[in-house]
Parts: sequence; C-alpha cells; structure tokens
Amino acid sequence: MDDEGLTHEHYLERERIIRAKANKHTIIRSSIASLLVFCVYLITLETVLSCALTLGLTLFWYYTKKASEDFVGGGISWIVLGFAVVTPITVSIRMAFQRRERALHRIAQVRSFSFQIYLSHSIWEWGEKDKVDEKIKHVDEVMDHLIGFGDELSRFLTLPTSSRSFHRMLKSGRMEAAEIVELQYRLFDSLYTRRITKLSILTEKIKSLGLTSSEASRIRQFERYIGEAVEGLRMIKMYRTP
Repeated sequence: MDDEGLTHEHYLERERIIRAKANKHTIIRSSIASLLVFCVYLITLETVLSCALTLGLTLFWYYTKKASEDFVGGGISWIVLGFAVVTPITVSIRMAFQRRERALHRIAQVRSFSFQIYLSHSIWEWGEKDKVDEKIKHVDEVMDHLIGFGDELSRFLTLPTSSRSFHRMLKSGRMEAAEIVELQYRLFDSLYTRRITKLSILTEKIKSLGLTSSEASRIRQFERYIGEAVEGLRMIKMYRTP
C-alpha cells in the first residue's frame, strides 16, 4: 500500500508539472515548429517550380499587355474566391463543432449510465434487515469508485494536448509529448480498466447475495455503455487530426 501511495503521489506531481509546463513559450515553440515544417516539407522541387512558374507567367503577361488599353487583369471572380478561401474556413469550423457535439454527447452518456449504476446498487433490496450496515458500506464503495472514475476522467480530458506541431518537430516537444501520453495512458488505465473492474466485482458481490441474472445483466450493460462512451472520448482526445 505504501509503494502504491508513493507512486500515486509521484504521478500527481508529474501531472502538476506537465500542466504548468504546457503553456510556457507556446507561441515561440509553435513559430519555430511552423518554420521547420515550411523548410523541411514545403520547400521541395515541385513547390519551387510552381512558385517560379506562377511568378514568371504573372510577369510575362504583365509586361506583354502593359501597353494594351483593352486588357483588364485586375478582376477576380468572387465565386472562385469563395471556394478558395471561405469554404475551407467554414468546413473547419463545422468539423470543430461536430467534434465538440460528439464529445458532449459522450460525456452526457457517462453521467447518465453512472447514475443508473449507482441506482441499481442502492435501490436493490438486500432482503435482510441485519445487513443494513453492510448495504450502506457497499453503496458507499460504489459511490467512491464512481466519484473516482469521474475525477480521473476529468483529469484525463483536461490534460494538455500532445499533437501540436512542436510536439513532432522539436526534441523538447517530443519529450513533452511522451510524458503527456504516458500520463494519459496511466489515467485511462486507472479510470477505465481498474475502476470498471472494481464496479463489476461489486456487482458480482450482490449477485451472490440474491441479485437475479437479468438485473445483473442490466448493470453490466450500463458498464459496457460507459466503456463505449469513454473509448469514444479517448479517441477524440488522443487521436485528433492536426
């Protein structure tokens, strides 16, 4: 127990450090990473030729038609401008809102199913009055795991992102991303694998005391639904498109 406590405190301290460090020099690191991306991936033979052709043809037509009075080269189609500029922006905004709505729906599912699990354990009649204290202890244990589950899920979702450009292009960013991902997996393992397993064990406990198979199956179904919602949140959190 002492070793587990020390490990828990150790990771809490690491989480505090990661959260504090994530917002330091973000603008500078992002600018350097963007410059590196431009130099490494965008300056290629194809882009140089494209820029040279664009500049050359523009100058060619300018000097060729410079003395012509019937040539008008300053007009641009607003339809083309709309497709080239406005459409990508609106698509990006719509995708961001869809992502947000999916995350909110998953969070609502987690809250609803957690409440149903608690009701299933607390309302079920144990049948013997001399087991009231044991029932209260059991229900409190369920509540403790559900609160811990919600707390760890909140910490997991509010961790700094690890998919920004400087997390790939800079050595310090890659080290920071590795620390964040390690902490993310540890929190996810604790809130999903361990907490849900303990809730399943508590379900088996009351099943041995007389809970019917159909009632136990319903509780297991709520646990599965929570798992699906949490996995959906993990995908939104950890595998976002840059």
